[in-house]
Amino acid sequence: LVVGGHTGIGYAIAHRLMEKEHSLTLFIAAPTFEQARKACEQLTQKAIAEAIPVQIDLTSLGSIQRIAKVIQRDYKELDLLINCEGLVPPSPPPPFANATQAAVYARQVLAREFHGPLRLVLELVKLLREDGAIMHMVPASALYALKETGPGVVKAMLDPSQTFRGLQGIARSYVDSIGSGSNMRTGYPLSVHAGAKMLMLALTRILGAALGEGTGVAAVLGRGGKNATAFACVPDENSITAQYGRYAASVRNATVAAGAMFKAQCEASTTAFSLLQRKNVTSRSHNGATFFNNAKIF
Repeated sequence: LVVGGHTGIGYAIAHRLMEKEHSLTLFIAAPTFEQARKACEQLTQKAIAEAIPVQIDLTSLGSIQRIAKVIQRDYKELDLLINCEGLVPPSPPPPFANATQAAVYARQVLAREFHGPLRLVLELVKLLREDGAIMHMVPASALYALKETGPGVVKAMLDPSQTFRGLQGIARSYVDSIGSGSNMRTGYPLSVHAGAKMLMLALTRILGAALGEGTGVAAVLGRGGKNATAFACVPDENSITAQYGRYAASVRNATVAAGAMFKAQCEASTTAFSLLQRKNVTSRSHNGATFFNNAKIF
């Protein structure tokens, strides 16, 4: 299942998987069914593998559960879950008249870019193959957000005993601090989009440790100690900029940025294929993309 597989890096990953694995059944999930359908139509023009379009709303648990039910009913288990949705904000944030409006916006962003992917993981990890994998695509802004976040917040995220519920609490506190105008003073990053993706890195860290050690949610779901893995990929910052033309003017050299984007697409899709083929993937930085395996994120 490739969430966000209708465009950009998600589409590049889907294309590589279908090109190399002819027996594959690939679900392409997009915000609208028409976006998913068009992507599947393009992907299957020269591929033998099957592509199935599905609409997904990451803010809706019902939408996530419907996809999980289809996979369970028709395929029993899931080999690979890749989340590429929301790599960059769809548009610049609007000007806010007051802190209350800013908090409403922040709540919406975190619902779509953190709480939603967390629900997706918790629903689909139940179907994950014994040696399956979960791969999150995360923008480089998450790493910058981590650097500007206060030591108290970072310490809470890195606490070895941190849980999914605990991360949700940090996200709620983030919104509360924005509503009170104290987010910078209390150590939260200025950009809520970057903050949401920073939380996604922390989510991947916890999930990877749980899957690898048989603790937490993995143990409850019977998925621990079975070689399943969680993985995060951070493409080069300029590659993400090149993906969206309206931001290209801010890049010093658009050609270089486009090249970085292509390299990031190649590296991400190659890694996804390696995960599908049950090959070991280690933490590394290569060709403009940084990869973090399991708990080795920070």
